Amino acid sequence: MESNRKKVLGRALIFQLFLYITENLMVMLMSGLGSRVLLIETLIMNIIVFALPLYYYRKNTGYIPFLTPVTEEHNEALGRRLNIVIMYIIALSLTVTAVNVFGMMGELIVKTLGADVADRLPDDIFSLVVIGVRSVIFAAFLEESLFRGAVIHAYADESKIKTVLVSAGLFALMHYGFLSMIYAFAAGLVIAYFAILTHSIAFAFAVHLGSNLMTFVFTALRMQLGEKVITISNVTAIIFAVISVVSIVTTAGYYFKKRAKEDKKAKQKEKSEVCAEIVVYSVLAFILCIINI
Repeated sequence: MESNRKKVLGRALIFQLFLYITENLMVMLMSGLGSRVLLIETLIMNIIVFALPLYYYRKNTGYIPFLTPVTEEHNEALGRRLNIVIMYIIALSLTVTAVNVFGMMGELIVKTLGADVADRLPDDIFSLVVIGVRSVIFAAFLEESLFRGAVIHAYADESKIKTVLVSAGLFALMHYGFLSMIYAFAAGLVIAYFAILTHSIAFAFAVHLGSNLMTFVFTALRMQLGEKVITISNVTAIIFAVISVVSIVTTAGYYFKKRAKEDKKAKQKEKSEVCAEIVVYSVLAFILCIINI
C-alpha cells in the first residue's frame, strides 16, 4: 500500500511538472495582453497546477488535504492553546532563520555565477494584492496540501528523518529555480519536521503562511521605504535567530534521545524500494532549476 502511494505521488508530481511547463507556455503566448491579465491567468493556473495533481492523488489513495490524517498518531500538546502558541513561535522562528541562513549562502553562489538576485514587485495596488494572495495564501495552502500532506501520507511508514528530507527535497525542486530551491529546502526541512511532530498539516500551513507573509511584507516595504525597513527586517531576523538558538539548545537533548529510539525502530523495518516515478520527477525538476538559475 505504501509503495502504491509513492507511485501515485510520483505520477502526480510529474503531472504537476508538465502543468507548470504549460503554464509558462501560456504566459508566453499571452504576454501581449497586459500585466493584469497575465497576473489573473497566472493565479488561476497556479491553482490548477496544484489542484489537478492533488485530485489525482486523492482519487487513487483517498487522501483529502487537511481532512485525512497523514499519521496515525496524535499530539496532545496541540490541545492546549499556550503550547500551540509557543510551538508556533518556535516553528516560525526556525523557519525564518533557516531561510535567512540558507538564503545568504544561495545568494552568494548565484552572485558568484553573475546572476541577478534582486527582489522585484510591481508598484500598483491591484498587482500587489493579486501577487500577495497568490504567494502568501494560495501558495501556503496548496503547497502544504501536496508537499507536506500528500508526501507525508505517501511516506507514512518510513522513518521520520527520511520523510522530512523527501518532503523538503521535493518541495525545493518544485520551485524550479536555483535560489528559490535553496530557500524552499531550508523552509521545507523545518515545516516538514513540525508537520510530523504535531501530526497537523493545518499547523504546517500556519507556519508557511506566516513565513510567506513576512517575506512579502518586508519585500514590498523595502521597495518603498528602503533602509528603514532593512533595519527593522534585520532586527526581526536577529530576534528569530535568538529564539531559534534557545529553542534548539533547550530541546536538543530530549529530541535526540527520542529520535534515536524512533530511528532504531525504523531501521528494523524492511528496506523500502526506490520509487522510479519520484526519481524521474526529481531529475526533470532539477534540470528546470538549473535552467532557471
